[in-house]
Amino acid sequence: MLLMQVLSHSPQRVHQQEVVRSIMKTSFARAKDRLADLFATSEDGRFDFIRLFHMLRDFPQFHDHYIQFYHQHFAASLQKPYAVPALTMTQAIKDNNYQALFAYLVQTSFLHHYRARPFMHKVVLPPNTFPEVMREFEAFNYKDHPTHSPLFRQLGYLVTHVVLALTNYGRFAIEDSINKHKAKIYIEESFDKVRDLGDFDLLAEYVQCLKIINPHGDERIQEFEQFIFRLQRPDGSWGTARDFATNPYTAIHPTGAALMELNQGDG
Repeated sequence: MLLMQVLSHSPQRVHQQEVVRSIMKTSFARAKDRLADLFATSEDGRFDFIRLFHMLRDFPQFHDHYIQFYHQHFAASLQKPYAVPALTMTQAIKDNNYQALFAYLVQTSFLHHYRARPFMHKVVLPPNTFPEVMREFEAFNYKDHPTHSPLFRQLGYLVTHVVLALTNYGRFAIEDSINKHKAKIYIEESFDKVRDLGDFDLLAEYVQCLKIINPHGDERIQEFEQFIFRLQRPDGSWGTARDFATNPYTAIHPTGAALMELNQGDG
């Protein structure tokens, strides 16, 4: 759904907009009677559901049903701010816990961007802690990990999602900030290592971030977009046989990363 939402913001691609909005409408209709099976009452389950709010903008026929479910399913925690269980943002920075930091940035960003342009009334929402999270994140310093260390990949996905969280996945121009400048420096310094790593998804996210950070153009983009096109499968997807044999998220992520990158800048 996030991929469809991103692809819907492409005014120059009218047919693409029609297709993705049709997919979103069908998905909301299919899911509405199975929401309890799809969303746990956990902290991440609650914010995964809040993630849907800005996606519902063009589908008022589903507003009442989804809001009612949200209020009932998460009744015990509607106004609680997001928190990774037993780990504060401050401690996550101190511990260099990249996965926890990823969760704080991404999960709070969707509520933040919805609150900036709300359209559903009488929804009980938790406080917007994204600005506070980003202020705390200013103290984070990027580390130099060996290319094939799992920590290098984790940090790579964290830095791309700093850029994506700040811009609602590339929808808005990135504003000047300490976090933007630190992310830009790390992306530039680690780009060659990501290119050599062989992680297609991460490379696609890096190229998308280059587009966002350098909106007036980057001479490297054309070369890497041609590389992305060369890896497209005959059925239009991206990914390896191993990706498709794992789980739905891993199977679709290479295609999602490629399409988000290629779509970036078409608004």
